[in-house]
Amino acid sequence: MRAKPKIGLALGGGGARGLAHIGVLKVLEQEDIAIHCLSGSSMGGLLAAAYAAGKSPVELENLALEFQDVRKLLRLLDLNPRRTELIGGKRVRNFMTRLFDPGLTFEQLIKPLALTATDFLRGKPVVIREGNVVEAVMATCAFPGIFEPVKLKDTWMVDGGMLNNVPVDIARQLGADLVIGVEVTPAYPREMGPADIEKYHPLSPVFPRFAEDFYQTALIMTAIMTQKCLEDTKPEFLLRPDMPDDLSIFLGFPRAAEAIAAGEKAARCIITGLNQRLEIAT
Repeated sequence: MRAKPKIGLALGGGGARGLAHIGVLKVLEQEDIAIHCLSGSSMGGLLAAAYAAGKSPVELENLALEFQDVRKLLRLLDLNPRRTELIGGKRVRNFMTRLFDPGLTFEQLIKPLALTATDFLRGKPVVIREGNVVEAVMATCAFPGIFEPVKLKDTWMVDGGMLNNVPVDIARQLGADLVIGVEVTPAYPREMGPADIEKYHPLSPVFPRFAEDFYQTALIMTAIMTQKCLEDTKPEFLLRPDMPDDLSIFLGFPRAAEAIAAGEKAARCIITGLNQRLEIAT
């Protein structure tokens, strides 16, 4: 009898929408589907790293639900006094110590992991598979304008979702025979009626218009780039959890339970097909 195919998870970036990945992990674990390796970018990279480090989906869910309390979420935000980026990142880095030992390296992880980042100076994708996990997670999550770029080796790194948001190809490089990709960004292009356009405020009316414009532009570019990459890499299973567009990347954390439930629902839809695929291959 042949060995079962090795399953890889490629978890995409999407800020608060990426909490749907926790629901996907919950279902796969409940169904006793073993994950061989993980790749991820941005929020998907953070959660992939946490799972590879041994955190259970229930632990991750409990942690995410804490941030439904806006006061706890605000404690992570240290506005940057230098005015270069919005958030300094020191408090977020401190928060990472709840997930990872500060000295944890990729070699010490329970499962193979790779995170994507973007070389901000050279304009090319980077795959991080070695070194300090916290530094790698900070790099893959460094959304331009929000967090400072992270210095790794000889360059500055920013959010991996800019160029490879659902890194299916990287999961295959880690040895996956079958890849489940999870894409959580809002879909574009999309239809909008007059009423939708009139109430358009992707962040909040309290934010300046330039911030909304930058946010909308980043969403469109990421969505179209992601779609092109997925067409090229063709994961065996692609999940797009059903979440409303107004569950935003930056302000959607109080809706963690909604995002997690959407991930669970999406994962349930592939279980039968996934088990059939595994049975055929053995």
